[in-house]
Amino acid sequence: MSNRKNRSFKARDKKRKIAKNKEKRKIYNINRQHKRRQYKHTEKVQRAAKYVDIFTKEKLCNAEILVLAKGLKFIPSPNLRHAKKTLINDFNELARKMRCKYHFDNGSHQYNRHPFLSKSGYKPYWANNAIENYLFSTRIELEKIQIKSFKDNLPKHERKALQSLRSNDRIIIKKADKNSSTVVLDKELYIKMANDQLNDNVHYERIYESHTTEVLDSINTIIHRLHNESYIDEVTFKFLINDQGKRLGRLYFLPKLHKINQSDREKIKTDINHLQNVNVPGRPIVSLCNSPLEKIAQYIDYFIKPVVNKFWTYTQDTTSFINKLEKIRAPADILMSSFDISSMYTNLHHTEIINAIDRAWPLIMQCKFDIPVPPKKALLELLRISLANNEFEFNGQIFKQKVGVPMGSPMSPSLTDIRIYEIVSAILKRFPYSSDISLLSVYRDDGFLLFKGSEQNKQNCPPLVLATKFNPLLKQLGRRIRKHWQLIENDITAKNLFPRPPMIAYRKHKNVKEYLTSAKL
Repeated sequence: MSNRKNRSFKARDKKRKIAKNKEKRKIYNINRQHKRRQYKHTEKVQRAAKYVDIFTKEKLCNAEILVLAKGLKFIPSPNLRHAKKTLINDFNELARKMRCKYHFDNGSHQYNRHPFLSKSGYKPYWANNAIENYLFSTRIELEKIQIKSFKDNLPKHERKALQSLRSNDRIIIKKADKNSSTVVLDKELYIKMANDQLNDNVHYERIYESHTTEVLDSINTIIHRLHNESYIDEVTFKFLINDQGKRLGRLYFLPKLHKINQSDREKIKTDINHLQNVNVPGRPIVSLCNSPLEKIAQYIDYFIKPVVNKFWTYTQDTTSFINKLEKIRAPADILMSSFDISSMYTNLHHTEIINAIDRAWPLIMQCKFDIPVPPKKALLELLRISLANNEFEFNGQIFKQKVGVPMGSPMSPSLTDIRIYEIVSAILKRFPYSSDISLLSVYRDDGFLLFKGSEQNKQNCPPLVLATKFNPLLKQLGRRIRKHWQLIENDITAKNLFPRPPMIAYRKHKNVKEYLTSAKL
């Protein structure tokens, strides 16, 4: 009897011991997995910190660093609350375009869009039966789409960090100039960086009252006179007069991290107090959105940009530069050189820019335009007013630019390109090896040098496009749009107007830059 009891006790103790060991192993595995996740998370944060330059004494949590490291172009998952409503509104816009085309298109499939055509928002009431049947049937198909939730591309703690960064008014978040990293600065440091440039009394001056109304009146007087003299057509006149903004431009800066010594940047990472000994330079950009100079700058740029495109040194973008290089068969003794123009935008005087446009006027008259060319005197007067009255606000104060052109104005690249082309051409006349130049490519203030020891102004009709915001759950949208297209194809008039089904183009949602950055302090 005692042996039986002993055996039962031993079996019970064995079971308890096994259960205890299982519990210990379970706890051990949980702790091991937790440490592994913690180690991976630490590694992830360390990798992310390489893409974020922190110039602030504010302590950023790991989640905030992870969000910023994704880049300012990263788009967080959108809210699905109004997804279907947005899609239906976008389809209604497509329907409006199709009805407008039915009423106003002559069926030639040739489209000459006016360069300054403003959106009228006109809503025709009815098209023919084929078009209306297609629109009605397709709308029903879109109404049947079921919107379901999907996985957020930001974890909860990073979503909270995004809101925390957005509400933190003690820091400024900007993209680095000539760099892909994200920069976080103290607001006081950002203001100091701006004041160092604004208070130089050479390029800028502080004013205590805005002259926006007077500038707008001067521009409108010239526009009305040109319109009365038939130098400005009705569409251009409405573009330049209607809805002209009266708010000032806004100044913001992109930090030039490439101008800071690497040793100073490394010291700041280990000792944030070293930031007091470092001067962070910035590239000034004036946003002229909704200012009285925005539309008139677009009007001036329309006439001078074709001249820039004809320069033999003109380089449109990186792809254009690569294409130029691929056509060069360089010998073994080829010499390569590059140059950079320091502070080009802020160092060109208004007088030399106006004189450069005056000298380029014969080239302007050789170009073909879809609208009448204004008299030279009037265009130069509009240019003078625009350059002399570049007023903007920063940190509640009003400033005016005395020298240079504002980086951010639509016409500034073309103005500087024309003047720089004159300067480069004058230098080449004295360059002893100018006849041996194989390639000279100039893009804004950068140049690259290699040297040895007409068609009608008609475009194809643009495609019909349904533009809507991207949503990963709106599946088979193209199939639904084309499902009832035979209603269009069976009608001769509708088929002639719409030979192909609508294309689908997606608009992006807000990215991190639109969440966190602003020209306004």
